[in-house]
Amino acid sequence: MRRDAYLAAVSATALMAAGTAFAQDEFQKPGASIMAPEPEQNGNGLSPVSPDAEYRSVPVPDRVRIVNALGVPDDALNPYHQSTLKGDRPVFDDWYVVVGAITDTLYEARTVPIPVNTVVANQQEGNDQFGKPRQTFFTQTLIPTFSIIKGDTTFKPPEFEFTVTPAISFTHLGVEELGVVDI
Repeated sequence: MRRDAYLAAVSATALMAAGTAFAQDEFQKPGASIMAPEPEQNGNGLSPVSPDAEYRSVPVPDRVRIVNALGVPDDALNPYHQSTLKGDRPVFDDWYVVVGAITDTLYEARTVPIPVNTVVANQQEGNDQFGKPRQTFFTQTLIPTFSIIKGDTTFKPPEFEFTVTPAISFTHLGVEELGVVDI
């Protein structure tokens, strides 16, 4: 116990001695004014602009020409890089193409008790209340999108846009009992 108290006192004294030099420079008494440092006089610095000065705008090339000047390659298959198929660059002049696709897949295998249909029962082995319970369900939906856009849409809406978005769907339900699905 005495040893811990001794170590705590020695470390506190060492911290106080080390921090004394910094405390005089960094901390001030409450209520004392803080003086701002004097600005350094630099002979190479710029003089401030007068309020009456005229401002000129300098034309800057559009984003497509900047990207081409930087040498960014066109990678059509990588979704994280610049691509003509994503509409990052024009196909020609101010015409852009955007191609995309969404796919949705669902497969479900389940076991559900199904009552026996007396009219279409095909079981010869007995007189059961429930038929074969296994079912499978599969559905696939593909939604491609194709857009043609005219105009540089960085700061304004497009001048012309034509979009086609079809949806193609395939569904299959497999059951082992007759009379479950009415088509």
